[in-house]
Amino acid sequence: MITVQLLRYIARGDGVFGQLVGPKFRCFTVERPWLENLRGVSCVPAGSYPLVLEYSAKFARPLWELHDVPGRSEIKVHPANRSGELEGCIGLGRMLAEDAQGWYVTQSVETIKAFHAAMGTEREAQITILDVPGPETHLAPRRTEALQS
Repeated sequence: MITVQLLRYIARGDGVFGQLVGPKFRCFTVERPWLENLRGVSCVPAGSYPLVLEYSAKFARPLWELHDVPGRSEIKVHPANRSGELEGCIGLGRMLAEDAQGWYVTQSVETIKAFHAAMGTEREAQITILDVPGPETHLAPRRTEALQS
């Protein structure tokens, strides 16, 4: 079974940012800020959870979903560039960027496709979410380079 880690290291008013790292994959992540694990408005609590590929009627395609999150359900890993596009889910992107509205991740649709390809034929996995000390909490222009796998 594949295990992926979500290493969250930046928490700001416009979102929580980190990296999703797997055996054959690495990208940036965006989530909503921590709001006491409230359904639909908070990032996911740190911990380890089953990750299951399931069909999403809302998105009309299979998506990875976190299971067994206390008090929560329907936590998908889906395309989203900004935290405001999420309802307690996790968005993936190729790079971090900043504009007048705040921080965001880029190329989310393409990054989700790459994540699904990296997961191969797996239908179940494990995700471990860790809040860790990380790089600076401001985005300098040189920090927008893509992560290399």
